[in-house]
Amino acid sequence: MTRLNWGMIGGGDGSQIGPAHRLAAGLDGLYTFAAGALDHNPAAGRAFGQRLGLAADRAYGDWREMLEGERNRPDRVDLVTVATPNATHYEITKAFLAAAFTSCAKNP
Repeated sequence: MTRLNWGMIGGGDGSQIGPAHRLAAGLDGLYTFAAGALDHNPAAGRAFGQRLGLAADRAYGDWREMLEGERNRPDRVDLVTVATPNATHYEITKAFLAAAFTSCAKNP
């Protein structure tokens, strides 16, 4: 089966939900953690993403930057986990769906 490129928004260093999503996504070997906008602080999010193994050009400062950065990549993410505070889910999910990305999961 083909591995899917997966992206995460939120779930940064110290979050409760981020590690759970990253561990679960790695269990079956079907996903490659390819991109992320992991923190409300852009510099912290970029640094944490790189510590997790994301390429520097795919460790984004915020979700809008990630959307634009991934939009036209030939290896863009196939799906996105939204692991931000609940009040932000709609705006983020709507923007990614409008750009033909799949929203995989949202933090409950």
